[in-house]
Amino acid sequence: EDQFVMKSGFTVMLTFLAAFMMGLFSLLFLKASFYPELSVPYVCIVTVLPGASPYDVEKLVTVPLESKLASVRKVRSMISSSARGISMIRLRFDWDADMEILGSEIRNKVDSAYPYLPDAASRPVPVFGEVSDSAAMVLAIFPEEGRKISDISALASEELAGRLMGIEGVAQVCFRGVLEKEILAEVDYPSLMSVENIDLEAVNEIIERCVFSYPVGAVENHRFRYEIKGKSDIETIADLERIPLNEDNTLLLGDIADISLQDKEKTSVFRVNGRECIGVELIKGGTAGLADTCRAVRSRLPELEQLYRNIFSVEILEDRSVPLVESMKELIISLITGIACGAGVIILLSGNRKAALVVTASLPLSLFPVFIFMYFNFSSF
Repeated sequence: EDQFVMKSGFTVMLTFLAAFMMGLFSLLFLKASFYPELSVPYVCIVTVLPGASPYDVEKLVTVPLESKLASVRKVRSMISSSARGISMIRLRFDWDADMEILGSEIRNKVDSAYPYLPDAASRPVPVFGEVSDSAAMVLAIFPEEGRKISDISALASEELAGRLMGIEGVAQVCFRGVLEKEILAEVDYPSLMSVENIDLEAVNEIIERCVFSYPVGAVENHRFRYEIKGKSDIETIADLERIPLNEDNTLLLGDIADISLQDKEKTSVFRVNGRECIGVELIKGGTAGLADTCRAVRSRLPELEQLYRNIFSVEILEDRSVPLVESMKELIISLITGIACGAGVIILLSGNRKAALVVTASLPLSLFPVFIFMYFNFSSF
């Protein structure tokens, strides 16, 4: 074997360089994700106020609790959500937070706020644990000065959602705290009662027949699938008012009803550090790397902020790739330190610098076959 290596030095060198290049390529393009999933310490404070609207829950329960919890130490972020009859406040802490000590502090804060809550409200319950979110990133969308949540909700949930979905690695976009619009038709009952052979149920059936949007099929190619929907040509309030209610078209919907576009009752209120906003959770695809997905989102955010600069601003609340990148940096530093110490020990014990150089080069290169296998096996590290 030694003679083969000596006689075929050029072949051995080419084989070595090929293995080195393939290993380096695999290392650079491996997808990075947590394995196992790392969890973050958190506390979720849940309070029930039966029958209350989201805005009442926010004003009477969520805001007083947030003001007390704002002074808790080691809090990395405080995110609240107020839905019908229930308030949820989630506190996320630094990795080194001592939850036993902070748990007592949180309970004291909650107990001090409880006397100021409505009598019908339940006692706030802190739930301690660790969370490993499926969301790669959590964003907050704040309306610019002079604008309200209702002014940006449609733009965020439709146009911005499409742009975020177009980012490589993002599989799903979930919104919290969006204020949706709805069309309200207020029927004039005296006018309706004066019409023969028609009642409120019949009016509802006619509207459903005239206003529709149903999937009717799909067109596919080797890369994409496009859904095809059939819908009516009614797009404005004026179109709704012209819907006929009888066969001779002498009675229109606008004759017996006032139709208007109004804000739909909000199902949740999303707040970050006491400020109302829209929450956006970005879910990565199953085969996408966590670090690659978050990096792609970060690279697109300046472009999106410039595009919507006078309408709303976007802020990153949670980026699960940050601890991953920090862990990788620490791993690389530890690896370099270990190799350097190993080379130093060999030099001290043997005094042979060539042997130390060979061993030093062999240690990291011996990992390259593992990287090659992981790359072609579509694994992540």
